[in-house]
Amino acid sequence: MIVEVELDDVFKSSTDEYTEIEFKMFLNEIKNKRIINEKQSYVLFAKYFNLNTDQEIAYELEISRQAVNKMHRLAIKNIREYLYSSKGVC
Repeated sequence: MIVEVELDDVFKSSTDEYTEIEFKMFLNEIKNKRIINEKQSYVLFAKYFNLNTDQEIAYELEISRQAVNKMHRLAIKNIREYLYSSKGVC
């Protein structure tokens, strides 16, 4: 049995894997530096990598959609402050 494989198929899957690894490494780094906490990391990964909605994340974490939104906003604020301060912008 012969299976046709397109070059795009090979590169797309490996690119997605590398993107996931890089995103997880970034989240771990900022978690270790206490810029975000474990739940905020989960929310960011679910929202930006898995493309889950706030409602879906809220259901998984058994919290309100508003709590997910607040966690997300605080995480982004903390990351933004960290990135600006580490580059000497602020």
